[in-house]
Amino acid sequence: MAGPQIQYKIYYSNFAMERYMATEMAIGDVLTPSPVSVGRKEKLLAARELMTEKGIRHLPIVEDNQPVSVISERDITLAILANKHSEEDIEKLTVEDVCSLDLYHVELDTSLSEVAQHMAENVLGSVVITRDGVLDGIFTATDACKYLSMCLQGQFSNCE
Repeated sequence: MAGPQIQYKIYYSNFAMERYMATEMAIGDVLTPSPVSVGRKEKLLAARELMTEKGIRHLPIVEDNQPVSVISERDITLAILANKHSEEDIEKLTVEDVCSLDLYHVELDTSLSEVAQHMAENVLGSVVITRDGVLDGIFTATDACKYLSMCLQGQFSNCE
């Protein structure tokens, strides 16, 4: 498994060096602004319902408008499937009971390439974006695919 990762990194590094541009996009240029968020004590099933209603798969968790974690649709599904308790117990679970406290977040001016590389290397589905420490947006793997598609279609001039 280490072999393909090393080959990929070498290929990417050579490719990136050849294609590097002076005007690099910041994550703030391509994020999803003002994401829906919940507090730590939000019931897990209510969070799942909110995600379904809004058509999203990642939900930032905030405390005093500052992000503390993010919970994914997959996190919720695994928690429900893994729970060996009664349905009543599942209804008592909060997002805090399930979410990881290992949050990766960046400021608006962080380079898109830095964020994308970190996401790929750490197999992350989303990154919380802050402005002066306050939740401002979210960038997901889906956003990355949308941006890549627009680049391939020539809709952005600084994709090269």
